[in-house]
Amino acid sequence: MLFNYSQSRYEYLFESVCLGESASTALKSSYDKSIAECLDTNAPGYQEFGLDIDNVRELIGPFDSLLGRFNMDSGTGKYVPGQLGDIGPSILPQNRPWSGWCSAQVPHWFLAGGRENESIENLLTETFLLNSGFGGHVTGGDVSVAHDQMNAVPITERQSGFAAAGFAGLPTNLQEQLLKVFLNETIAKGESFPGISEFNHICSDSHGPLKSDMTKPCNLEYSEDKKDKLCYSMQESVWGIEGTKKLEKIKDAVDPDGLFYCYGCIQSSKKEKSSLPPSTKKFKKSKK
Repeated sequence: MLFNYSQSRYEYLFESVCLGESASTALKSSYDKSIAECLDTNAPGYQEFGLDIDNVRELIGPFDSLLGRFNMDSGTGKYVPGQLGDIGPSILPQNRPWSGWCSAQVPHWFLAGGRENESIENLLTETFLLNSGFGGHVTGGDVSVAHDQMNAVPITERQSGFAAAGFAGLPTNLQEQLLKVFLNETIAKGESFPGISEFNHICSDSHGPLKSDMTKPCNLEYSEDKKDKLCYSMQESVWGIEGTKKLEKIKDAVDPDGLFYCYGCIQSSKKEKSSLPPSTKKFKKSKK
């Protein structure tokens, strides 16, 4: 029997599936002890914010199988017996479950700066404790140097401490404050937009901030055409202006006819940019 050890606030992110209740109980005990020790050492006084972090996770179950637990159709937002999550009947969901800045790159210096900089400490508290911000992938370490100079990983990801952080649910004014801090050096030097998102968990309708002011998030109420016109593209939000241009040149060289296409991927620099996928009618049949 499968038991699920989950965090109720972001259940889909922080859950572990265990084979048997004894394994689940052992995991919960070890996790709770580790979190309590970590919080006491690194975040003394966290309970003053009304948070019960070390007791937020719980055991639920048992479930007969994975299909008995993970059967939410993300497209329709309904549970479908016998269907695993994220394999709904439609390619594009009827209801987008996530939207906005949902896969942020968080600089490592920002996460480490709270103990020395009061304004950063306040932003960290407001983002991750008082609001719904959460870290996705923990990066840092050798991520900044572990490469062969022949890949497309952007510098913003190499200098991150969190990648795929969920900031979509944060108030707009808080997102603006974070953008100002993250992009402060870029703006001060007059450099082009470097990107602020990680591609792996990016939202289906994601755009970068406004072209006119990179400290302002793209308005989610804009139409797709208006987003394309006023906001940085999904590709630019990941690879930045210069990185996207370089990758487009490579795309033009290896695929001059635009044969290969995937949603959100680098496109030819010769074609009109659009966040919407092209109609299949535009593709010509190959001659035999």
